[in-house]
Amino acid sequence: LSESNYLIGTTDGYYTINIDGLVFNNYKVYLTTISTNKQNKSLHSVATETKGEFSSTENNINFAFTVPEYNKYIIAEFQYLLEGVQNEWSEWNSKSSINFKNLNDEINLNPGDYTFKVRAKMGSSLSQNIESYSFTILKPWYATNLAIAIYTLLFLILVYFINKAYKKHYSKQQEKLIEENNRLLEI
Repeated sequence: LSESNYLIGTTDGYYTINIDGLVFNNYKVYLTTISTNKQNKSLHSVATETKGEFSSTENNINFAFTVPEYNKYIIAEFQYLLEGVQNEWSEWNSKSSINFKNLNDEINLNPGDYTFKVRAKMGSSLSQNIESYSFTILKPWYATNLAIAIYTLLFLILVYFINKAYKKHYSKQQEKLIEENNRLLEI
């Protein structure tokens, strides 16, 4: 019809579209929920505003994110990156959540520091922000610095007592040899 008005025919009739009336907003992506769980236990939510600190058994982490746009013709796609595990962004996907499991062979969340990042794309325009969440998975109790110090102390005590037992054993053996030599000299 004109440079900005188009006529589109359908089986129900026709539509006229004015492309000057199309407005593309600056979209923002938001982390809506973060939840963790131990294996075979129920999920519990975590605050998204503060840095997370999880025990070594709580290393199944689920992130849910969204772009608040309610136009049914514009589908949001997401990419995510878990720094500390991945080096590149994931493929674009319309799924609005991701679960990182300890049982996954590709992504095993070992103790350490991680940052989860997510960005969105609406049509061809990228979101104006990258939402991120930093968290730490703690070492299990048997691998903490205190536990290693106790293991080292116990090992040193064990070495000390073994050394003491060997000295006692060899000094008794030496006394027996001296006694035996003295008896032989008396004869």
